[in-house]
Amino acid sequence: MRRSRDLILLLVMWSVTTAFEVTKAVHVDDTAHLEIARAILADPTHPMSGLVNWADTAEPIHMTNQPHLLFYVMAGVMRAAPGHVEQAMHLVWIVFSGFAIVLFYALARTLETPSPLLWTAMFCLGPAFIPSQNLMVDVPLVALWLAFFLVLTREDAGGGILAASVLAAAACLVKYSSLVLLPILVLVIVRRRQPRRLTLLLIPLGILVAWSVFNWFDYGGIHIFARPIATAAAPGLMRGLAVIVGRAALWLVALGAIAPFTPAFVRPLLSSCKGRWLLAATSVVAVTTSLIGRAMLPAEPVVQSVLRGLFFANGCLVAALTTRALRSAREERVPDSASPHSHLEIWVVATALFIVVFSPFIAVRHVLLALPAVLLLIARGRDAAQVSRRGWIVACGLTIVVGMAVGASDARLADLYRRAAPDLASRFCHGGTRCVAVGHWGWQWYASRAGLETYDRERSHLHPGDRVILSELAGKQVLPARDSARFNLVAQVEAPSTLPTLVRTIATEKSSAQGDRSGGFYYFWTSVPWTITTRPLDRFLVYEVGSR
Repeated sequence: MRRSRDLILLLVMWSVTTAFEVTKAVHVDDTAHLEIARAILADPTHPMSGLVNWADTAEPIHMTNQPHLLFYVMAGVMRAAPGHVEQAMHLVWIVFSGFAIVLFYALARTLETPSPLLWTAMFCLGPAFIPSQNLMVDVPLVALWLAFFLVLTREDAGGGILAASVLAAAACLVKYSSLVLLPILVLVIVRRRQPRRLTLLLIPLGILVAWSVFNWFDYGGIHIFARPIATAAAPGLMRGLAVIVGRAALWLVALGAIAPFTPAFVRPLLSSCKGRWLLAATSVVAVTTSLIGRAMLPAEPVVQSVLRGLFFANGCLVAALTTRALRSAREERVPDSASPHSHLEIWVVATALFIVVFSPFIAVRHVLLALPAVLLLIARGRDAAQVSRRGWIVACGLTIVVGMAVGASDARLADLYRRAAPDLASRFCHGGTRCVAVGHWGWQWYASRAGLETYDRERSHLHPGDRVILSELAGKQVLPARDSARFNLVAQVEAPSTLPTLVRTIATEKSSAQGDRSGGFYYFWTSVPWTITTRPLDRFLVYEVGSR
């Protein structure tokens, strides 16, 4: 009876997440991934030698960051469903979402986590998971990670290390951040005192070597060695440490933005002296961070400064709850370095360090990789045991409300370009007028399908009478003076905000310092992962090219 009930509830959760994904428009990096898949279809043995325009001009694909396992899957779907590429692709990604949900629940049950369904809901219905279900690689990747830790955790899995090695290899070919799984695997083998199983590391290492040889055959380089490391760009030890500290703070901001369940812990924390001090400290952090934001970024909206303070303080609180849960677990159990419960601690610490030190930037999807372990650690802690039934209703309710608000708004923003591209083309590109689109993300994909050329700084030759349509939000290219000096504004089309887009995943439209968008859910530095705003979703500028 219990299994049937749990299965039904898991299917309900999957159905809810599916509702946000199944019809979602191509969004943000989806377009680049689809273009890479097209290049694979054109020449599957030289996938990185093709060109993709994802900055100012078309560049070789090996300049991008990701390995290609999932892009080969996308290419296969394109070939199998040529007339329904987007729909078929979403169906494949929905399957990955289902695997992630089931695997999280299975891991929670294996670890004997109290209320595993509740924590599964807070994982998959929250503001990290729902919007991340684009055609990007992050939800499939977290599914692979959950499978990796599940097979390591199950004591009765005699082939656990073998299966984990295969899963780690697959994850590394999805995203290089999965390299962190290899030292974790080594540590687990050493803790279990099974040195002979270290030979199984030859599976992921061999796959990476084979992939690198394939890269050399493809374009004459090794892709994994050419990836940028943000901290390496800071000369000197002190500057490098300063960058790491700053990025760690951003990691906490992202964590706080996707963990709205913490109000449920206020009452239990107030019952102890240490808990009261913790709440007081986080309150001070929230106010101080907001004031610093106002002082350093006076041009940003007040709501964004306040949210940054709240997110950072909440991230610190989540980190403190995680630490307190670890301490209580050590006090209540006989220490056992080989215990499967220790995997969660390794998971959080190793992933956070890897992302902070090596990733090119900080984004919510980077924190999503550690979120399952954070949730499961907190769920098993002493503080969680003191949360009342009403508190859990509040925690789950807040998580679902924020998750759906962020997910719905992000879907509306993605859909904007699907609707705007054919509309703008019909209004301004009739009568044989040549039209060129400036901007990437979903705008690039749908503008191309509507018959507009993608602007290329080096290759596009504009002639008098041509029309150029620029998306202010997605148009990050640097336009050379030879072209921009000839632009004559014809029209300005604004996409107004609506109630479902009050919560916004693109936090700022323009940076006051550089006149460029400074990100949000998908990457951020001076902005926040999501914000509240009534500004227009985007603004399209239509130019006609004049003579010199």
